[in-house]
Amino acid sequence: MIIGDGMETPQQTTRVPIGNVTILLGSKSDEKVAESITKTLRNIGVGYQVRIRSAHRDPERLREFLRGEMAEVTDVFIGVAGVAAALPGAIASERRTALVIGVPVPDAQGDDSIPLNSMLYMPPGVPVLVVGGPGAPKNAAIAAAQAIALRYPEMTDRLTDFVERDRAKSADGAQEVEKKLETA
Repeated sequence: MIIGDGMETPQQTTRVPIGNVTILLGSKSDEKVAESITKTLRNIGVGYQVRIRSAHRDPERLREFLRGEMAEVTDVFIGVAGVAAALPGAIASERRTALVIGVPVPDAQGDDSIPLNSMLYMPPGVPVLVVGGPGAPKNAAIAAAQAIALRYPEMTDRLTDFVERDRAKSADGAQEVEKKLETA
């Protein structure tokens, strides 16, 4: 396991990941969003792999991947896409019994409303859990871990530990700002 943002303890950096998340990117330009997702998954202790598969440029390659062995052992799919954002829907249409989480990639101005709306309006029977806004990558990873905890109860302890560390980090940051502003 790779050390992320310092939230891990030494024991967490060597533990065996639980579960299996497949993160699919629509293109290499989605890399920054994927880095944030993988950082959170590592901090929690979730197993994952990342692949780039376009729903538009090479739908057959995506379909072939989703019908392969690696997809068969995936607990949760996270589809990361911008603009037309068809990728999460394409995953959900092929993997009907898997949880699919859609993460819209904001445009250069930071607006994710177009891909967000594309992901939200899915036809009946093809659900995609969509997370948006600045916290979307982290929230997608946490939601994936929560789903995995339903199958692997030991994930609950890891999630609880992650939430407590995250809460403490947030509280420490808030105290720093309060002190800085009070003495300014």
